[in-house]
Amino acid sequence: MRRMGILASAVVAMMVFVGCKDDVVSQGTSRNPDGTVAISEGTVGAHADKKNLVITDANKDSVLSTLAGVLSMTEARARATVKYDTSYTMAGANSGEMKMVASASMDDQTGKGSGTIKLIAFDYSDDGEIFLGGALTSAFTMSETAMNMSYNGAMNFAGEYKGQIIYSLNMVVSMTDETAEPKITGKVELVSGGKTYDLTSEVMTAMNEEEEVVEEDNTIVVNQ
Repeated sequence: MRRMGILASAVVAMMVFVGCKDDVVSQGTSRNPDGTVAISEGTVGAHADKKNLVITDANKDSVLSTLAGVLSMTEARARATVKYDTSYTMAGANSGEMKMVASASMDDQTGKGSGTIKLIAFDYSDDGEIFLGGALTSAFTMSETAMNMSYNGAMNFAGEYKGQIIYSLNMVVSMTDETAEPKITGKVELVSGGKTYDLTSEVMTAMNEEEEVVEEDNTIVVNQ
């Protein structure tokens, strides 16, 4: 049960904050003068009719929560529609489209495998408030001893808020030590109005709050 709890929390955290050479972002990636990184795939419109609020110390946590919700809902919708080893283009309920490219290989007997899921947004929006443009790639490898996961890339956003969210996260989960916590490295940053906010600690706190994993009828439920 302990191992299932760690895995469930790890997967939820990576999915929510839960992100390919062109869209991998590392701490050494060169930045534009305003702190953003170049995005070679995906675009977002100006949406001048919206507020396009600049991120500040006062609203950064709220913006992160909003973006995390939008991204997790988008990825969940895409995952429910597309199968591995394929690609699919999903129209936004309000605007644009999201392309999903997935590839995976798993051995049912040994549990070993690897895979990637890439999301590319083109002025994508379901709610008409947050519009996304950019690319995020999640990847995993599974062995008998550990599961490695990464989430890399960047998304420009406009609408209610304006800026860029940058992911460079890596996680290793032990499959042999049930008491070991996931090892997480990397950063999550929000860039807006020429300022960069490191929100890595907020992401880690959110992961720690994914508590009380319950097994009911062979289904893992995470109580938030």
